[in-house]
Amino acid sequence: MLGDLCGLGINYFDFDNVGYVKIATEVSSDNSALMRNIRKNENALAALLADVSRDLPDEGGVHVVFDDSIVQDTTSEKRQDMDEVAAGLMDRAEYSAKWYGESGR
Repeated sequence: MLGDLCGLGINYFDFDNVGYVKIATEVSSDNSALMRNIRKNENALAALLADVSRDLPDEGGVHVVFDDSIVQDTTSEKRQDMDEVAAGLMDRAEYSAKWYGESGR
């Protein structure tokens, strides 16, 4: 009940099911309230971080991106994309846009 009241989800403080490994989909499904709360906070935080960065010297636009590393294995996905660039299935500009937020030059 405490987890639910805090916005973390009803199963957040459930210590009965310890000792086994869950796949990312199970973690995300079991913690859907937590994931919704995270997204809500990320959206609010992204705008605040962009506002704070406006006080820095003008280095260009600021864009804040949060990954979904609970559901996605970002390292594996990036490695797969590098392999696709090496195989000629993805061009370097697409890779740079996806992983570094760069636009075509």
